[in-house]
Amino acid sequence: MAIEFNVVAAQTIALDNQATLSSVRTTSSSSRISNVAFDLTDRLSPSRFVTRSIKLNINDAQRGLSQAILAGTSIQKALEQLTGLAELATKGGVISPTTNLTVDGTRVSGLNIETQINRAIGLINRLVATANVKGANFISGNSLQIKIPTTRFGGSITVTPQPLNSSALGINGLKFTTLEEASLGEARLRQAEVIAGARVLALQQLQSALGQSSSFNQALVQFISSSSAGAVPTGSLVNLSA
Repeated sequence: MAIEFNVVAAQTIALDNQATLSSVRTTSSSSRISNVAFDLTDRLSPSRFVTRSIKLNINDAQRGLSQAILAGTSIQKALEQLTGLAELATKGGVISPTTNLTVDGTRVSGLNIETQINRAIGLINRLVATANVKGANFISGNSLQIKIPTTRFGGSITVTPQPLNSSALGINGLKFTTLEEASLGEARLRQAEVIAGARVLALQQLQSALGQSSSFNQALVQFISSSSAGAVPTGSLVNLSA
């Protein structure tokens, strides 16, 4: 609604405004305030709560996923073998100094098994690092989230990496010199094997969905990309329909 003033009131308001404006003088403090405002503008930075991400086009994303899945499949197999080796360390009669069991000339002992497993874990970390594409890595716990365009109209998804490096799988610093350490190491490797399998499966599903344009696959992409880096629970996708 418009506000109306009669002629006398309008003149009075105008005179009062003019008197107020004429009484205002530029002060040194107002000048400093202006400079502070400009300084603040120059120093602005993103909030620590803003999620940072790496942008990949669809072709680079497909290439990165292919490398990640290939590396992830190899890591799965390696973990399966390491779990079997760790199980061997839990058998006290086998690694006992009095047994003198050797494999290819090397005596089987908890310390030797520990050395072999930790060396293999180091190779797993190197394999994870090779899956890097333009700074993005779908299987590294050190990678930022990855933003991928899905349409020509600005649509995109943000994918959380499914880490397969040793720290993310919880298999750093495993020890097998005692039976108690060997049992704990075996349990951690078995758990890592299960987690790795679920994460590789999630990446395979994401790769398949990115190559299609149906509403079902778009829903699948959104589901996987919004999930945490943890394993996707078995049966989570059962109720999705095309």
